[in-house]
Amino acid sequence: MTLLRHFGEPTRRLFFKRTALPIIVVTLLVATLTTGLLLWSATQSDGVAVSRQKSLVALIISKLESGIAHDQESVTVWDDAVSALRSQDAKWVDTNLGTWMHTYFGHDEVYILDPKDAPVYAFADGSAVEPASYQSIRPTTAPLVENLRARLKQGDTDGVTEQVLTIGASDMVVISGHPAIVSIKPVVSDSGHIAQVPGQEFLHVAVRYLDGSLLASLRQDYLLDDAHFSWSNMLSSEEASYPLVGRSGSTVGFFVWQPYRPGAFVLFQLVPTLVAVFGLALGGIIVALAALRRRTLRLIETENHIYHLAHYDLLTGLHSRGHFNSRLADALTLLPATGEQLAILYLDLDRFKQVNDSFGHPAGDELLREFADRLRRLTLEVDTVARLGGDEFIIIQRAVAGENEVKTLCEHLIESARRPFEVAGVQVFVGVSVGVALAPRDGVDQVELVRKADLALYHAKAGGRSGYALFEPEMDHTLAKRKGLEQDLRKALQTPGHI
Repeated sequence: MTLLRHFGEPTRRLFFKRTALPIIVVTLLVATLTTGLLLWSATQSDGVAVSRQKSLVALIISKLESGIAHDQESVTVWDDAVSALRSQDAKWVDTNLGTWMHTYFGHDEVYILDPKDAPVYAFADGSAVEPASYQSIRPTTAPLVENLRARLKQGDTDGVTEQVLTIGASDMVVISGHPAIVSIKPVVSDSGHIAQVPGQEFLHVAVRYLDGSLLASLRQDYLLDDAHFSWSNMLSSEEASYPLVGRSGSTVGFFVWQPYRPGAFVLFQLVPTLVAVFGLALGGIIVALAALRRRTLRLIETENHIYHLAHYDLLTGLHSRGHFNSRLADALTLLPATGEQLAILYLDLDRFKQVNDSFGHPAGDELLREFADRLRRLTLEVDTVARLGGDEFIIIQRAVAGENEVKTLCEHLIESARRPFEVAGVQVFVGVSVGVALAPRDGVDQVELVRKADLALYHAKAGGRSGYALFEPEMDHTLAKRKGLEQDLRKALQTPGHI
């Protein structure tokens, strides 16, 4: 027995050295490498996810300020607004310049300043308040007002485009202990038929708090967990932040949220499996690969969701303005190689405002969604349909054989819009006007093509609603003449004794 025992011990040691030890070492090495790979992948995935969310937040914040100014222009570039303010129609002003901006766009406070910067209207806490309440924010807004007045007097139009109708002033500031965006726009005539002295316009002051209802919408619309505002950048390990910086370069505060970390989530879910991996190398590798695949799919799903939010209109599901610009640039780049034509169709719904006024904005949203569905059915898969905002849409029609094909699509669009829409339990009727520019016939510059399509739309509306017009060079000449006449009239009004 002793001999057998001594004989067996070297054999066991040899078996351990030649078989068990290599298996143990390989198993530990595989387990270590697998664990290290999973930890690295989770960290990298989390880093990519957090980075993408920060980019998304930066995009949201950058567009929020311009979005508030765009909201204001829906009521500040309007003959009725100028007339109502001059005639001191308090009810009209409250309904259209105050209450509506709060209920539809979420503006927290609204103030109207007369040409001498005296407040004539104020809206706060969900209703009209005494205009004197403006004095509490005057020290903050005074520099913006002064700057805007100076620019208006000088006739400065820097920044005015087809989409930005008037100059303005805005900044991120602190108001009544709240971080806020303040945007100021002049109230001007949309037709140009009401004479106004530059620098003497009424001013529309909009305030949107960054720590109020806006945060709730960001949490819901962009899936930013526990989104909140913080005065300091003291974060927990689970949080990420983005600084809110004013025009002066000073930091107002920080937008803080808990970013989604798919890697950490998956790794936590795999802890029981990893324990088994340490005991069963082969089984552990299979489980690790399967887990890695699940994690990757979750990451791709998250990235696709973020991509969708950034590239598609939330109301209609159509392409966003930014995605449209990108696709148009790509299509124009391919034109020389393919030799094909494309058409830009600029659409504007007729009588849409009456639907909003009669049945409310939810009914208007329902109509926009139904109209978007009709556009999808009328266009091809290679075409691009986008919503620019409000009741404006735009289409890239690819591989156009000629003008007749474009005209046929225009006629189908107009006929489709004439059919009744079922909204709010009733049938409503609207129409659509279409302006068209062709590439390369009308050029291959992206901005110019959109401008020409918009100009054609203007002529289509001028010729009667529910019609279409293709861009012609004479339209530019007509517009230039009209602008020249406007400039001559403006100079005459500003020069004593000419009129």
